[in-house]
Amino acid sequence: MANAYPKSYDGLFRDAFTLKDVPSDAETEWIAPKRASIEADKLKRKRVAPAPTPAPTQPPAVPRVPAAITFGRKTSGPCGHGGAGCSSTCSDLEVSDAETVPVPLEAKKIIRGDKNRAIGDVFIDKKGRYKKWDGTYFNPLCGSCALVGVSRRANYKDASGVNSLCAEHAKAIGTHVVKCPCRDCPDDAKLESGYNDEHGNPNRLCAEHARAVGTNEARLPCRDCPDDHKLESRYDDEDGNPRRLCAEHARAAGTHAVLQPCRDCRDDDKRASAYKDEDGNPQRLCAEHARAAGTHEVLRPCRDCPDDAKCESHYKDEHGTPHRLCAVHAIAAGTHEVERPCRDCPDDAKRESAYKDEHGNPSRLCAKHARAAGTHVVQCPCRDCPDDAKLDSAYKDEHGNPKRLCAVHAVAAGTHVDTGCTGGSYEACQCFDRLERVLGFKLPHIHYHLGGGHSGQEQKGLLPAHPKMTPDCFVPDRDGRSKGTVYQYHGNEFHGYPPGHPEENKVLVNKMTGREAYAITQAKDRLYVDAGYRLFRIWGHEFAECQRKRAPRDVREVCREFKG
Repeated sequence: MANAYPKSYDGLFRDAFTLKDVPSDAETEWIAPKRASIEADKLKRKRVAPAPTPAPTQPPAVPRVPAAITFGRKTSGPCGHGGAGCSSTCSDLEVSDAETVPVPLEAKKIIRGDKNRAIGDVFIDKKGRYKKWDGTYFNPLCGSCALVGVSRRANYKDASGVNSLCAEHAKAIGTHVVKCPCRDCPDDAKLESGYNDEHGNPNRLCAEHARAVGTNEARLPCRDCPDDHKLESRYDDEDGNPRRLCAEHARAAGTHAVLQPCRDCRDDDKRASAYKDEDGNPQRLCAEHARAAGTHEVLRPCRDCPDDAKCESHYKDEHGTPHRLCAVHAIAAGTHEVERPCRDCPDDAKRESAYKDEHGNPSRLCAKHARAAGTHVVQCPCRDCPDDAKLDSAYKDEHGNPKRLCAVHAVAAGTHVDTGCTGGSYEACQCFDRLERVLGFKLPHIHYHLGGGHSGQEQKGLLPAHPKMTPDCFVPDRDGRSKGTVYQYHGNEFHGYPPGHPEENKVLVNKMTGREAYAITQAKDRLYVDAGYRLFRIWGHEFAECQRKRAPRDVREVCREFKG
């Protein structure tokens, strides 16, 4: 028999006889009627939320990831027990102090109308942008810096046109612009203007051009600098007052700290970071570690250096424009000058001052005169030297960290060589090793081995009238058409500097100036040429360009024949 009800009633009929979510006694409770006198016999039950079931008591779980995420070999777990007597969660965790991942800034969500905001609190809006509360306004922060825990004001736009980047990250993506360009800077190299011009108009000149017109002055002068030589103050004083001391006086007061420390420098020897890391993040590495990571680049290239061998420009050009020429080209243009000349050096042979004078004023004396005044200190002490006899560290340690060991301890660590009394030099050995690879034939010379020992010797008897003179390298002519070829490596500290070099007036370790040692070297080399030998020379300052990590020069370019 067909269903007599309309089709639309089928669902209602089925639902009427279906029990749905009937509450149990445990989920309800009796409630009293609102009008007790009339509805006294009408007690009702009301659905209530069931009481939460207590969770079984368990020991607190060890976090699988520690607060500072680290990577490396297996060492002690976060409990410090190394897995002994601990649960598997602790012993299975592998951590080390090799590298710490940066932690983003701690930020809150912005709640409209919230009055509980403290000055300096960091917030994040709905679009993921970081902002800092200054008591009145929300100031935008650089998002890239905030992700690595750095609070830096965002004054520059990103690719979408929103102010969300600092200057460094804006330069990295090409959106950086100079907002207040200097009046006198060239159009293709404008700098920010923060100083008055000669008429008193504010924000017209950069620091260099302000010095040229005599309007440059320290805005926040150091408290302890002399009145005629005030430097900018960027560091706290002994009482914690901000921006009271310059770098030198902050070191003396014990309040100096590197503002932007290098990521890879050790904690007790942090240096300022001005170079990118492997991921392109700006200001993460110092120069040494940037070279090791392959990210080092010349920040202000010299105008006249060749494109494949640019040097830093620290000197003016012919028109007075700052930071246009390197030292060599500044000398050629006649604009070279010692930036911080030593107080006691003669006027025609000034050297840079990096040491204090007798009164504690920083950057007044060169190393030689600082020793005479008793103010010389070892600036980069060797890690392994005893505390009362520290030497300067110029060599790497076992882990490749630069400037950690002196020569003696570097030899013991296997990162340097011991030349002993062989009469050769390690630089010459490196030069001839490199030259051998590009020329394709053997250059007999003294070869030094890391950690000690050497092989080979210098050729004797080429100049019978001068038996003590031996060349660095001698290659005989197998065909007998000439006497052979002599190769000489001339390190500048012993053989001087050619005319026009900025160090030609420098006093060398042999107590001669660079110009005097160069003249003696020229005379000795002529003896080989006059005796019938072909002579090729490599100078130390030019070979240094061949050892650069970025755009190294071909060693064949600096190996030149000398014809007297």
